[in-house]
Amino acid sequence: MGFGAKVKGQARKLRRKLMKCFQKDQKRSKKGTETAESNVRVTAEPDAYMFVPTTTTFQNVHTDVVKLIILIIALARLLEFLFGINFHKLSNREYRPVQRVSRFRDLAKYPYEEPSRTRRVSHTPPARQLAVLPPPPSYRQMTFVKKTREEILVEKNLSVVGYDRDRVATDGNCFFEAAARQLRRGDPRVVTTAQQLRQDLIRYIRAHAEKYSIAVPGGLWAFHRELDDLSRPGHWCMDLGDTLPIALANFTSREVNLVTSIPAMPVITLEPDGEESGSPLVLAYLNTPGGEHYDATKRKRSG
Repeated sequence: MGFGAKVKGQARKLRRKLMKCFQKDQKRSKKGTETAESNVRVTAEPDAYMFVPTTTTFQNVHTDVVKLIILIIALARLLEFLFGINFHKLSNREYRPVQRVSRFRDLAKYPYEEPSRTRRVSHTPPARQLAVLPPPPSYRQMTFVKKTREEILVEKNLSVVGYDRDRVATDGNCFFEAAARQLRRGDPRVVTTAQQLRQDLIRYIRAHAEKYSIAVPGGLWAFHRELDDLSRPGHWCMDLGDTLPIALANFTSREVNLVTSIPAMPVITLEPDGEESGSPLVLAYLNTPGGEHYDATKRKRSG
């Protein structure tokens, strides 16, 4: 038997019960009317009558209530048939709303989106995040630094005599570091460092104070004070620093060639006082405004 037949059968039963209740109600109302007429009381005035019925009838109210109950039952059956809602088990389980959503509700909830039963979630990043970044700069582009006028001149003069510039840090030890590199490059047996060469030259200059003290104004006291300052790593003295290339040539007994950034003097040659005993030392000298700097050199590669 189908669901529609069951609903029709239940509706017939309810209709029969309703008719029985209606007939009983009519009988009760007739009896009430008869008893009300028999219980009329006459007041003091002969023309005034007061009806005091012993029972009250609710025929119309009872009929409306029965109709409402029938309507609720029929509506519940209809909802159960259309949406699959079981009203007998709703109190025993958690209510879960139906996932069906109409297109009009979608339009009311999302007025600026196209309504759809299945909403797509896109994880694609915006276009500005998909922009292709430029390739990283090459090694030459990363190491390119704008050169000063003195650097351009000294590199040009070095290229003329067949050398390249070997940069040294500008930390107050540039002369000693550049000279130590050239000594090791000319003779692999030499293992001196910049700090060792600094102390050796300080001792040599102190031992020949009568020759080098004339470069420092203020006498022997100022000369020895500058020697003490120059013995500290990273310290440089302008007056006494001018004598260091000459002291290097005499201490090592080698010719020292300074390739400079001075246009009128591209190369300065300093010879030792005694007999030479080694290959010449070639240093790059940058006469920058407010200071000076020394770099090591290396021969150009052939080809």
